[in-house]
Amino acid sequence: MAEGIIIKINSGIYTVKSGIEIINCSLRGKFRIDGITPYVGDRCVVSNDVITDILPRKNYMIRPRLANIDMLLVVFSASNPKPQLDIIDKITVMAELKNITPVIVITKSDLSDEKTVGFYKNIYDLTGYKVIVTALDEKNDIDFFLEKELRGGLAAVAGCSGVGKSTLLNRLLGNCTLKTGEISAKNKRGRHTTTCIQLFERYGGFIADTPGFASFEVGEIKQNEVENYFPEIRGRLGKCRFKGCSHINEPDCPVKDALIKGEFAKSRYDNYVKIYNDLKPAY
Repeated sequence: MAEGIIIKINSGIYTVKSGIEIINCSLRGKFRIDGITPYVGDRCVVSNDVITDILPRKNYMIRPRLANIDMLLVVFSASNPKPQLDIIDKITVMAELKNITPVIVITKSDLSDEKTVGFYKNIYDLTGYKVIVTALDEKNDIDFFLEKELRGGLAAVAGCSGVGKSTLLNRLLGNCTLKTGEISAKNKRGRHTTTCIQLFERYGGFIADTPGFASFEVGEIKQNEVENYFPEIRGRLGKCRFKGCSHINEPDCPVKDALIKGEFAKSRYDNYVKIYNDLKPAY
């Protein structure tokens, strides 16, 4: 028996890295009986090319199906396609919920003007998240950041189609050839070309390529807990005049005061309100 990590699942074949070995495995029948679904990123036990057990997960995501994530690189382009901030903020909220560290990566800085790049960078600088601005054709801060911070962990790359995820991964991984898609001239959105999740070994850990997010639901979050997943709001909790303040309609709310003072971005607040209103109250 040996322990390993599932680095790819494709057509019922589970590719496991165990030490220096790469093993194509099948599943023990008990998984189907017990209703257990292995995910890419799962630590597992292998015996005779069969996965016999899945070790406890520290976290997992259903869309995409990925387990044991340490860092989420939330990628969006400064332009072409225009950033979809509502989706970006849903991704960061889900990362917070799963105790995954979000890192904001702004791509295509070389194709946009400095003012536009600065505008989007400032939004996420105010959250306290690490923000990395990158052009896709040069080694820069994201390489040095991963070399320092990944440290044997697992980083996932998430974002909408066409923002340059596959191009970025190709450059980071060097010997990997991921397909990249063109931007649709009609809607300025990309055609995502990743069809399955796969882990690539790099920086002493793993980086995952995942399909683009057409949607990202946060329905498993309770309405009164949304405030905990926006760091610029979380840091001001307990100071409101009213207990159970939603930070929307109540007076004497330090969250709204901070917004007025420009201490965090209006787009982030608007997306907080939208997520809050879209969720059912917790009773």
